[in-house]
Amino acid sequence: MQNDKPKEAKESLNKLFKSPECIIEKAKEYSEKSNFKESEKEIPYYYFMVKHFIAEHESRFGTIPIQIHNEHRMTLDHLVRAGVSDYKGNTDRAIGHLRRALLDIIKLNCAGLRKEIDKRHNAIPKKALGLISNGDYIKDFIKKQNEAEDLLNEARCEDRKIGDDIDVNIGIVNLFIKAYIVHYEWYKFQYENMGNALMIKTKYYVIAGYPLLISFIIGFVVNLIYDYLKEILGN
Repeated sequence: MQNDKPKEAKESLNKLFKSPECIIEKAKEYSEKSNFKESEKEIPYYYFMVKHFIAEHESRFGTIPIQIHNEHRMTLDHLVRAGVSDYKGNTDRAIGHLRRALLDIIKLNCAGLRKEIDKRHNAIPKKALGLISNGDYIKDFIKKQNEAEDLLNEARCEDRKIGDDIDVNIGIVNLFIKAYIVHYEWYKFQYENMGNALMIKTKYYVIAGYPLLISFIIGFVVNLIYDYLKEILGN
C-alpha cells in the first residue's frame, strides 16, 4: 500500500487542479472552517493553496524552491510573534509572506510547465509540427499559448494592487490560479498530442532523407559505370 501513496497524491492533485473554480472553492471551504478572525481569513486560504502548489511542483519537477522555504519560515516566525505579543503587525507580515510564497510557487510552476513545453517542441522540426492533424494542432497550440501568456501577464499587472483590502488581494491571487490552470491545460494539450508529433517527426525525417538516399544511389551507380567503362577502355 505504501507504493500507492504517490499515485494517490497525484490523482488528488489532478482533481484539485481540474479547474480554477475547484481549487478556489476548496480553499474557501478550508478557510471558513478555521478559527481565524475575519481579518485573518487570508492565512488559511493562502495556506491551503500553497501546500498543494508545492506538492504539485515537487511531484512534477522533483524540487521545492528555496525561496518558498524562506517565505514559509518567515510566515511561521511572524505567526509565533503575533501569538506571543498579540501584535497585529506581525499577523499582517505573516499574511504577506504567505501570499508571496503562493504567488512565487504559482509563477515557478507556470515557468516549469513552459520549460517542458519548449523542450518537447525543440526536439521536433518546426516544419513537422505544422503537419500534425493537418495543421490544426499548431493553430490550437498557439491559441492556448496566447491565452496562458495573456492571463499570466494580466495577473502580474494586477499584482501591484495588493494591499489592505482582503477581497482585492484574494481576487488577484485567484487570477494567478486561473493563469496556472490555463498553463496546465496548454501543457496537457501538447502532452496528449506528442504521440502524433513523434510519428510525424519520423515521417518527416524519412521524407527529408529521400533526396540524400537517391543522390547516394545515383552516385554509386555512376561510379560503377565509370569503373566499368574505365576497365573496358583500358583493355
